[in-house]
Amino acid sequence: MIIRRIRYTKPTIEISIISGVIGVAVNAFNIFREFTSSGANVITIAGLVLAVLGISLTHKRMKSAAFCFVGASLLSLPVKISGADFWLPCVWGICYAVSSMNDFQLINLEAPLPESSDDVIDDMLSGKMMADAAGKQDEWLKRVNDFISRYTVFAYYGYMFAVMACLFLNGARLFAPEMWEGYSRDFWALLAAGGLAAVAGVYTESARRKF
Repeated sequence: MIIRRIRYTKPTIEISIISGVIGVAVNAFNIFREFTSSGANVITIAGLVLAVLGISLTHKRMKSAAFCFVGASLLSLPVKISGADFWLPCVWGICYAVSSMNDFQLINLEAPLPESSDDVIDDMLSGKMMADAAGKQDEWLKRVNDFISRYTVFAYYGYMFAVMACLFLNGARLFAPEMWEGYSRDFWALLAAGGLAAVAGVYTESARRKF
């Protein structure tokens, strides 16, 4: 039997920092473009400040880093930029959301992650990987329940809703900007879809905890 090794990249704190730095670079360029036109938006500057703070707190492994990043990502939503600049807040909003989710998993929950060594198909056939995955799932559930007992269920699901809404709405703005011009009927439909996507994500998390 031919054994094939399955390689993957383990999520790390460095990924959060890299994603945050990319977001900061785009955010700073966004501010520069605003300064050369009609003046920088205060919300755009606030997003940059929060993101820089998030990078610093991520480097120190602080739990507040995830919330700084999600706050910066939320600030990308009300920014109104027209023309060629419209995609900029979408990009830094997505980058900050990714950093926030990664930080939340690694720092706030301290949930178990796959080992960095290679997995082998023989382990999968023997059921070892399935047993290991079940153990990690149980540990993840314990971590989530500990977080909820400390910060309330509203903090957990409120965070999940916010970060998923940031990912969906910024992604929709990036790939369908014409819907946002003039706030047409399509815009409100898209906004509703974003809300439903976030609700579905929250429901999925709830079902995962339950089952």
